[in-house]
Amino acid sequence: MFSLIECDNYHDREAPEGGELHDYLRRRITDFGWLIGRPEAYCAEDAAWIRESMAIPVWMAEHYNDDIFAISHESLDYWRNLMDSTPELFAGVEFLEPLLRVASTADYNAKQLKRQKRVGAYRNDLEPGGVAEHYPALAAGVRNREIAGGIEVTGFTVNVHDYVVRLVNLLERRGVRFRWGTRATRIVRTNSIVTEVEIDGRVEGRNHYFLSLGVYGADLLRGTATQCKVHGVLGAWMTIPNLGPGLNVALKIARIGHIACSGNIIPARDAQGRPILIFGAGDGYGEHPTQSLGDVLHLFKHFGRLDGLCIGIIGHLGWRAHRSLVIALSLFDVHLAVLEPPGSTPPDDVQALLSERGTRVTHCSDVGQVLQLADAVTTLGVYHSNFHADFDDKINASSRQGQPTPDAYRITAAAITGLGRHVPVLHIGPISDHVDRAMDAMPQAHYFQQARDGVWMRAALLALLLRQQQ
Repeated sequence: MFSLIECDNYHDREAPEGGELHDYLRRRITDFGWLIGRPEAYCAEDAAWIRESMAIPVWMAEHYNDDIFAISHESLDYWRNLMDSTPELFAGVEFLEPLLRVASTADYNAKQLKRQKRVGAYRNDLEPGGVAEHYPALAAGVRNREIAGGIEVTGFTVNVHDYVVRLVNLLERRGVRFRWGTRATRIVRTNSIVTEVEIDGRVEGRNHYFLSLGVYGADLLRGTATQCKVHGVLGAWMTIPNLGPGLNVALKIARIGHIACSGNIIPARDAQGRPILIFGAGDGYGEHPTQSLGDVLHLFKHFGRLDGLCIGIIGHLGWRAHRSLVIALSLFDVHLAVLEPPGSTPPDDVQALLSERGTRVTHCSDVGQVLQLADAVTTLGVYHSNFHADFDDKINASSRQGQPTPDAYRITAAAITGLGRHVPVLHIGPISDHVDRAMDAMPQAHYFQQARDGVWMRAALLALLLRQQQ
């Protein structure tokens, strides 16, 4: 994918209130940061790179951003010249343009509209209805109020494998010789000037050198001005079938609440020529969609509806299971009775989403108020074990809740019985002292049936995906 802001700069360009600049470099993915491991496990060079990056002042970060955009504009001219002079490179390589940016909130869409116009990428903006009309594959997202608008911007996608095959063939026809399977191991300098490069143990000199090393050329860069400046970012991609009506445009989608909030969805074809969608970016920590689907299924099976229900939620709406459930429930006409942990408030992006969708929310002061309002209640407690621990971190992964749950947040058998009506209690587990274990034998304890419905929901999703693959 190429866009005019594809190589973006994620440094803070204004000072955060009550925090340090670029602190996402100290936070793990579980806390909406960038670290994939424990901070103390990083080597000295990694730690130095983080410190140096965090020391970049706001004014310099702004200059970095302008420089990146300038390079992108210049490279677009080269791309256009290449397309005009050698169109055969772009024939049959799944070339798609322009790009479509979509966002889940009107506020974020408006900000993106200003930004795209400022960098010269803007082509056209679409109201939600226009998105559904021009791109039928997104019509369901518009109907469910997941898409608040779209912006068509300058950019394109190309199947890089097919493109590179054509490029290599073209270059070889023009006399370029490729030496595959060779390895450059050392840069040779004379009086600080590069004179030769050692390739597979043999020193060779040329008039010009172009190095494209990715993140694995650290040893080759030692002694250069670029030493320890290039760092790796873990990437993950997922493919699913591109079913009818089929997406016919490459998307940039916004994930509100994450420092790298844009992800890509690109139509393509697999090795067998079948239409697929490639998802780039995203994380499994911020949300828990399969759990929320199972919970919605259970509620629907019990009540026969979701519209008109009041669902009680005890725990932080930023925790991924609650976050995904709230996102799912906001698609229906529900009322939420929320009891946040002591001193906690719902995340800004969750509040913005609920406001955007017109979901009624009552913030409660204790569990009794939740139970009086709710037709069903789900809880994760307000203190729990360390869900952020690594799988191999046996101490923290097996740690238990560090302090008892206050009475104002506990669901007891007596409180449920005293309601005089059937209020289902849901919980994804593990259960600590925030749910009275005497409830396990009561019909209101729905967490066992909830778990069963979650299993079948996941089985249905896997069956659907496997059936499409076949």
